[in-house]
Amino acid sequence: MKKINGIRIAIAIMAMALLVVAFYSCGSSDNSSNSGTPAYTGAPAALNIVPAMSGRTSSELEQIQRDIVSEGKRWVAGITKLSGLSDEELQYYFGNDSPDDDVDANAAMAFTLDNTTLPRSINWDNISGISYVTPVKNQEWNYLVNDNTAKCGSCWAFSTTAALESYVQITTNTPGSDINLSEQILVSCSGAGSCKGGSPKKASSFLADNGTVSASCFIYQGVGVACSQACSGWFNNSSARYLFNKVNIIGGDTTATNCDKNSRCHEIKRAIANNGPVVVSMRCYSDFTKHYKSGIYSRVKSAKKEGGHAVLVVGYSDDGQYFIVKNSWGPNWGENGYFQIAYDMVWDYDATTKAGVRFGKTAISYSNK
Repeated sequence: MKKINGIRIAIAIMAMALLVVAFYSCGSSDNSSNSGTPAYTGAPAALNIVPAMSGRTSSELEQIQRDIVSEGKRWVAGITKLSGLSDEELQYYFGNDSPDDDVDANAAMAFTLDNTTLPRSINWDNISGISYVTPVKNQEWNYLVNDNTAKCGSCWAFSTTAALESYVQITTNTPGSDINLSEQILVSCSGAGSCKGGSPKKASSFLADNGTVSASCFIYQGVGVACSQACSGWFNNSSARYLFNKVNIIGGDTTATNCDKNSRCHEIKRAIANNGPVVVSMRCYSDFTKHYKSGIYSRVKSAKKEGGHAVLVVGYSDDGQYFIVKNSWGPNWGENGYFQIAYDMVWDYDATTKAGVRFGKTAISYSNK
């Protein structure tokens, strides 16, 4: 009998131990995983799963980290949710068809801005604690089924729609509003591009002429579904459409190796200060796409070109010599979906090797006149 009781006690102790283990396993939390939520439905903006890295990718990261130190860069590289993706998979995170062909290096300004002295810094996501920028979204998230099943190179649609969302908040003085516009209208109805890429310039023209509607009218699915799937009569309902008056192509010298007057860098700053966030193109390299964690990004020499991208510049800092940029890869990439990029990436281009980020080679501002 004592032996049986001893066995029963041992079993009870084991069961309690298993319960303790189960409690701590189920109750643990990772504050870095899915704290952000998309603007559409409250579902997680992306699964924060880091794909397994190959030996080649691991070696690449180590090389980038060495280069950051030896080249005196000001950013941190590490393992991210994109680190283990193949070159083919990474292409879905881009989508700017021709990042270099919209504007000549010395193009004249297509609009007139206030020529007064610019502020040394501005951030439309934090104007005295108030934001005129909508939450970060994810071009790889299918918001219809709440899953990261989209495979769509639609950065051109996300950057331009985000610019319009900020434009509406600024011009109507409604910061922090729940405005959430449809990128799927651009993907399916604009003719400016598809999930294989598109033109921010053409998308901006479509938004100026036709506008877009609330995301609830045509939820982003990240596939090229027919325009007829949008809510009935959206195109004829002028009161439901959001649009602006003018597309402004930003000029300035892209070869100037400074951010002084008449340079593209300066003109982007001027547009931000006077009109609000600006849509820009850039070339993405492997160091940035796969491994950017935080800090002020500038390309390391060992990185390889990945693809053309379009993003939204929401601010800048002269003291730090960088732009503040909203991306469309979800809030669990980079600095909560944002990144900082050094001014000198505007003129980062080697005519011999054709390498360079060329940040802002195409730059577009929206205005009401």
